[in-house]
Amino acid sequence: MEMLVGGAVLAGLAAATGELGRLDPGQVTGRSWLALLYLIGPGSLLAMTCYVVALRRLPRAAVSTYAYVNPVVAIGLGALLLGEHLTLITLLGGAVVLASVALLLSTRPGKEQ
Repeated sequence: MEMLVGGAVLAGLAAATGELGRLDPGQVTGRSWLALLYLIGPGSLLAMTCYVVALRRLPRAAVSTYAYVNPVVAIGLGALLLGEHLTLITLLGGAVVLASVALLLSTRPGKEQ
């Protein structure tokens, strides 16, 4: 609901400021329409559904790590699928994030010092 209301508010603001009047759907490429459909479908609806299911079935500490792991996965997919350039700093940052998540997930309740 949050994303639907947010989208409605932004659409209302776009209409109020005249942004929608400048939109020409004929000028939008097919690739852009496909990207929009991806962001609406798997990128938002499916992802949020999976997140809610995970919250119900997994420990919250495990589910909270998605916010750290998602950017690392996105960078990896960008490199694999789109040929984006990875720098040493990016790789080191990703390794730090993954190591931190692994450390968080490997700590069991009652074992903390």
